[in-house]
Amino acid sequence: QLVKENRNRNTNTDIINQILTNLESCDMVVLQILIWTLLVISAQGESIKGEEKDSGEECKGLIKLISSAGHVKEYKEDQEHMHVKAFKVVLKGCECYRLYERKKNRGRSYFVNKIGEHNIPLKKVGSLAKVP
Repeated sequence: QLVKENRNRNTNTDIINQILTNLESCDMVVLQILIWTLLVISAQGESIKGEEKDSGEECKGLIKLISSAGHVKEYKEDQEHMHVKAFKVVLKGCECYRLYERKKNRGRSYFVNKIGEHNIPLKKVGSLAKVP
């Protein structure tokens, strides 16, 4: 499949090069529209793939809390009693989490709903909960 995608990209690049060499006498607006159209066409189907939640299948998610010293703690389930001085969080999978400054899901909170790394605006993490 990767070979096929690379061939499609090479074909699109060749087409763009041929068109650009033949468009010496075109109006600039037409050229801009053509370039934007080709960029959109060549970008079709290329997206970041994450885990998707299938109906009936439990979603697998993981959240990592990272301290300023570089210590990493991973969690997959709700935590009502914890004391982690984290400054970054990394979300993997398709679940969302809410981090709380105090125990038992109380106090200031931070909602983590996008896969990747986030800076935490909380002083500490006292509890965390999955959000459906």
